Amino acid sequence: MPARRLDILSYSAVVLCCIFAHGSYFYKLRDCPPFADYDTATMAIFVNNLTYNDQHDFYFRHSSFQQNVYRSHWATHFLPLSTPLSIVQKGLVVAPQNVDILLKIGTMLMAFGGTIFFLATMRSLDKFTTDELIGMAGIVAATPCFMLYIRTGIANITASFFCFWVSIWWGVRYLRTNRSGYLCGLAVSTGVYGLVLYPPIVVVPIVLLLFAKTARGRQCPRPSPLHLAAAGLTAIAIYAVVQAALAVTHNISLPQYQHDITAFMRMRSEAFSTAYLDPRLAGAKLCQLLNQHLWLLHHTFGSASRSETVWTLGSPHIGWIAVIAVTLPGFVLCVRRNAPSCVLAAVVLAAHYGVFLSISTPEGRYLMTATPCYAVMIVVGCRRLFSHPTRRRFALAAACTIISTGSFSGLTGHYREYMADEWSDMAGIREAVDFILAEEGPDRNVMVNLPLRRYGDFLYFQMINNFRLVQVDEATVLAPDPPDLPGSHVPGASAAYVLRRGDMIPGSTWRQAGFQKIHAFSDRITGEQFVIMARR
Repeated sequence: MPARRLDILSYSAVVLCCIFAHGSYFYKLRDCPPFADYDTATMAIFVNNLTYNDQHDFYFRHSSFQQNVYRSHWATHFLPLSTPLSIVQKGLVVAPQNVDILLKIGTMLMAFGGTIFFLATMRSLDKFTTDELIGMAGIVAATPCFMLYIRTGIANITASFFCFWVSIWWGVRYLRTNRSGYLCGLAVSTGVYGLVLYPPIVVVPIVLLLFAKTARGRQCPRPSPLHLAAAGLTAIAIYAVVQAALAVTHNISLPQYQHDITAFMRMRSEAFSTAYLDPRLAGAKLCQLLNQHLWLLHHTFGSASRSETVWTLGSPHIGWIAVIAVTLPGFVLCVRRNAPSCVLAAVVLAAHYGVFLSISTPEGRYLMTATPCYAVMIVVGCRRLFSHPTRRRFALAAACTIISTGSFSGLTGHYREYMADEWSDMAGIREAVDFILAEEGPDRNVMVNLPLRRYGDFLYFQMINNFRLVQVDEATVLAPDPPDLPGSHVPGASAAYVLRRGDMIPGSTWRQAGFQKIHAFSDRITGEQFVIMARR
């Protein structure tokens, strides 16, 4: 085959493999339960609250239940993200039950934006070719410890990812040029990062300091006190002005706004603690780190308030391990030779490992900001192994395909079984709500009795119906005179619906109460059979 044609073919292979890798974001997205992580359902409720109820904490405000109090404070903290998402929801007239799609699109855009700034940073340091950058983008997208966060729509984590790499880009540009404009940009990005505060923010100054001290022996520039003061004031001003604007826009007093954020941060203060410095925890932490980023196995160490299993495949990704093992020596060699891009990648990884193996825990959502550095490792390793551009492109395409195929395979294996099991208590609820809303319309006031068992199940239910349906117990739904429903727009109920598993024929109690079976369906995810009974 002529060299020119082979060159075009290799370039096309890299592009196609990058597109294939991004397919992991969408592959069976609706069939893989997206809200097994209930925090995502909570974020969707915040957006629905703003759009359809004009109160950022409508569902949680008047509850004394501790989890609802926590989420009420969180609703205030989430305003920098829920506000623009609500504006888009209003503009596009996205129905409440479809807010999950909006949240996923926002998550993907922030992840994509962060990846662009990551690629721009690496390009400015080491003059990577276009095909290498495309291959790097594909590897980032298919990396399982990155891709699973995008699929589950974790908006606050991907917002942190975006702000992290924007800040690193400004900081690296400043360190390379010593121009005060880049320092001002870093101040702006830091102020915005403070609005969507997340633990990786503490790694940003560590990365920039270490990089300034190691890359080609450069020392950290010494800006004038005026420039430093201007940068600090800019960051504080951005943070304060946006908070004040959000408080005024959403009719919250600034003291109340600050109180809610302080209370939320206090409730989440376990992210950092000197208790994590206990040497006896070192083995468990290291095991957790390996499970998060290499073996992709489930683990039990970490925050007791949540499980990380939704973001790990649950079985080893052989292709991922093999590609990392093959390319690691070339990356290490480039670090030793002080290649700036490799030094920065190594510093980012080392800073994350150092912080989250010491005063915190290496949970995947904290380490997500470091995952693109593995793509640098792979691309640089391929460059060392294959000096000829055509061979290097084919190697990159092969690496991207191996990782992508393994990730797709993982999504249909143990991971999907785990997610389906987590979904079991919520099975049938979306279909039932869609049917009831189609029957009654969005503004009717009805009672429903659904097989919800856990607090998280109720969060999911509230997310997809936006409070137009009110969950009641069996005794209430069987009552001959429906009571006024708390929190409803209209007193009384025009109808009552019951969702049950199996091909259930209403017993005498239900028939005497006027219920009839009106609909039967299969849950899309679990395949279970359900029936809906109604009394109008």
